[in-house]
Amino acid sequence: MDEARAKKWSRLISIWYLLGSVIGGIFYLLVQLSIIEEEFSLYERIDFYVEFILGLIIFYGLLSIKPWSWKLTVIVIPIKWLFAIIYTSQNYQQGVGIVYALFIVIDVIILNLLFMPDVKRLFDIQIWSSPKWIII
Repeated sequence: MDEARAKKWSRLISIWYLLGSVIGGIFYLLVQLSIIEEEFSLYERIDFYVEFILGLIIFYGLLSIKPWSWKLTVIVIPIKWLFAIIYTSQNYQQGVGIVYALFIVIDVIILNLLFMPDVKRLFDIQIWSSPKWIII
C-alpha cells in the first residue's frame, strides 16, 4: 500500500464515522420530535452525545490526517465495544447481538487498516510498542 491508498482508506474511515454521527443524529432528532415513539434513558442520551461528538472529531481528524485522530480512533473502538456489551447485557432485544456483531466486524477491519504500515506512516505513528505514542 502506498501513501495515496493510505489516504483513501483514511478518507473512507472518516466518512464511516461521519455517517454514523449523522444517522445517529437524525434518529435522535426524530425521537425528540416524537416522529418515532421511543424514549431515551439518561445513559442513552449521554452515549448519543459522546458518540456524536467523537464521531465528528474523528471524521475531521482522519480526513485532515492528524496523528491524534489515529490515536483517538484506536482508543475509542475497544471502549465502544465495552459499552456495547454492557448495554446489550442490560437491555437485550432479539437480533441486537447480530447488529452489534456486524459493527464489531467493521471496527476490526478499521483497526486492521489503521495498523497497516503505510497508514501508520501517513499519521506519523512510528513506535506503537512504546507508551510514547499516547503523547499528542
